[in-house]
Amino acid sequence: MTPTAENVAEAGDDIWQPRSGCGAQCIADDESGPTVGKPLRVGRMVALVAVMLTAATALLVLPVLTARRRALVVQGFSRAILRSVGVRLEQRGAGLDRRAPGSLVVVNHVSWLDIVVLLAVGRTRIVAKTEVRGWPVVGQIARYVGTIFVDRSRPKALPDAVAEVRRALAAGEAVSFFPEGTTSCGRTVRRFRPAFFQAAVDTGAPLVPVTLRFAQAGAGRSSAAAFIGDDTLLDSLGRIVAMRDLTVSVSYGATIYPQPGATRRALARVAATAVGASVPAVGTERRITITLPAPRHIPDQETVAAPEARPATPEALPAPEALPAPEVLPAPEALPAPEARPDSALLPEAGALRPAA
Repeated sequence: MTPTAENVAEAGDDIWQPRSGCGAQCIADDESGPTVGKPLRVGRMVALVAVMLTAATALLVLPVLTARRRALVVQGFSRAILRSVGVRLEQRGAGLDRRAPGSLVVVNHVSWLDIVVLLAVGRTRIVAKTEVRGWPVVGQIARYVGTIFVDRSRPKALPDAVAEVRRALAAGEAVSFFPEGTTSCGRTVRRFRPAFFQAAVDTGAPLVPVTLRFAQAGAGRSSAAAFIGDDTLLDSLGRIVAMRDLTVSVSYGATIYPQPGATRRALARVAATAVGASVPAVGTERRITITLPAPRHIPDQETVAAPEARPATPEALPAPEALPAPEVLPAPEALPAPEARPDSALLPEAGALRPAA
């Protein structure tokens, strides 16, 4: 099915300007974690500038490199950016390099760092808003790795973006995107927009659910890295460099293979469940639980319930059913049987004696 402006953008303008509802209150609600001193904060900013300048120089040679070498260089710079701002990277599960070619990677969206994290963990094209193209150095790197930019101010451009994703998947390239459509504080996974799942429906591409979670040692999940509300890039960066022991974990879920007849909305719901299930339940976070029967507990429950069931067993009820036995009352009806006058039949014989008198 070829995507069109009607069947892809039918959900309305909120596809393009979704709002997460997260803001400064989410960060204020977090348990305050340990921070570093001002000298280290300044040192991290200097290190970040140094990495960006080095990356800017490398941009001159990226166009002449093979796609594989280019991906390795971008991966190295992305990891260097994370280290420079004090963010440690952890991966859980089978990474993108161990998944089927042409996978659609579905990721929750927390921070502007999410794009850097995805570039740091493997070779993938990314669907991003057009504003990313204007970011210093990162925007240029994004262009060189084949980022698919979406102009959210032009709804009619969405089918073209979906078609480009479909072509990339058909060519065996991994494509990562953020179906929530906007960032959040990370406490929950919000509703997934179905538009780009049409590319998986058209190509039969497998889905790889990925959950990003920022956490701080001693404080648990952290919204410090979130890019929400009225945040500017500098606001978010200032919080990140101030955090001590900030870690971003990348959790890969089981691959989801679309079945014939699957719709983009069905895939969006399944993917949201898979991504949300990897988010630890903290505070108001969404909790998804799958309850399976435990055969070992069934015998125990039966043996315990058996004695309790005996007093109420319906087998005791037949006793009142035996009450109809008083239907033997017909016995009094047999009492008239003695009135069967055999004795009165003898009376005529007594009367026969009277004439003899």
